[in-house]
Amino acid sequence: MTAANFPRIVPLAPNVYAYEDVHIQGVITTNSLFVVTPDGVLVVDGQGTVPQTQRLVERDRKSTRLNSSHTDIS
Repeated sequence: MTAANFPRIVPLAPNVYAYEDVHIQGVITTNSLFVVTPDGVLVVDGQGTVPQTQRLVERDRKSTRLNSSHTDIS
C-alpha cells in the first residue's frame, strides 16, 4: 500500500467506520473512528491538526451525507 491509497474509509461494523490517512510524506498513518447515528455522526479521535481533522470531516460528510454532530479530539 502507498500514500496514494489514502485517505480511506474502512467499514468496521454497521454504521461504524475507521478513517485512515498518511502524513509526513506518507511515512506515518493516523486512524480516527466515526459512528453514524440517526442524529448525526460522532467523530472520535480526530486527526493531529485542525486542517487534517477538517479533511476527515469533509470526507465523512461525503460518505454519510450527514453532518457531524460531535467531534472528540483526543
